[in-house]
Amino acid sequence: GAQTPRGQQVFVRYLPAAVSTLYYVSLVGGFSAERIARVVSSTGYLGGGRCDVLARIAETAAFVALVTQPESLHPHQPGWTAAVRVRLLHARVRRRLYERGWDAPINDVPINMVQIAATQLAFSLSILTGIERLAPGVLKESAQEDYLHLWRFIGYLLGVSDEHNACTSMGVARSHLESYLADLIQPGPHGCQLAQSILSLRLPSGQPSGGLGKRACLCRKFIGDALSDGLGLPTPTRRDVLLASVEWTILAAYTRVCALPIAGCPLLLLHAWLLRQVAASSSRFTFPLRRQPHPMHFAAQQSDSMCPLAGLRGSAAG
Repeated sequence: GAQTPRGQQVFVRYLPAAVSTLYYVSLVGGFSAERIARVVSSTGYLGGGRCDVLARIAETAAFVALVTQPESLHPHQPGWTAAVRVRLLHARVRRRLYERGWDAPINDVPINMVQIAATQLAFSLSILTGIERLAPGVLKESAQEDYLHLWRFIGYLLGVSDEHNACTSMGVARSHLESYLADLIQPGPHGCQLAQSILSLRLPSGQPSGGLGKRACLCRKFIGDALSDGLGLPTPTRRDVLLASVEWTILAAYTRVCALPIAGCPLLLLHAWLLRQVAASSSRFTFPLRRQPHPMHFAAQQSDSMCPLAGLRGSAAG
């Protein structure tokens, strides 16, 4: 239906604010969930000594760029393929961790439904919350619902059953996120290591890039001091606070300009072009699937709807 492309436009229009929230809240702040961080750490995806963190962040950016391209979520299109590949990657990681002796009774089933659903909200509701935090009132209720619907469908592709899919409405999403935060958020050693690794932005040479203090201060603005302290983020200096405040002010002003009918149009085109470049440069998610998933799940859908959840907008998740 029309909701999915409208949801994609929300991300494109507010790209800088959305990307900043994705980085500081969804990625860095998300690793305060120690059980999720333990899985990521076990795979060596971000915790390796010579890991190029910039490349890992680029892969996340490529995935988001692919799923927000126009018509990319139709079956076998780039965004759809990227989402299915991530789902298959999750299954592969689960199998490998079990082969290595993963203790599910103690550590939970790796990448389970709750963790995927929580991550889905980190890429949906948390983005909307971040935009509103930077520029209160810029998002209409309809735009928020459209963006949630986009991630309801992406969650469906990632394996989140509609029974457990919280992206049905803002109220349902908020209640589920609060529940997940109460259950999952507990900073631990794996999460601290991963969060600091991402914030340090280690280069291929292994050396951290500059600006760690400023980024840590911006992260505190997004996720708060209590969670930042739990993740062991450094205490900002006066210079860090000043630089972070300037960047926050500029980002907030830019976000408000993006919402303007006339001034926001060229910015929307610029953001769309940037996302196309990121999507085009990605190779991880674009090569064909060795065996295409069976299209039976999409065969019965109405011809005028690209989303099998289009008619379920009002239903509540469990």
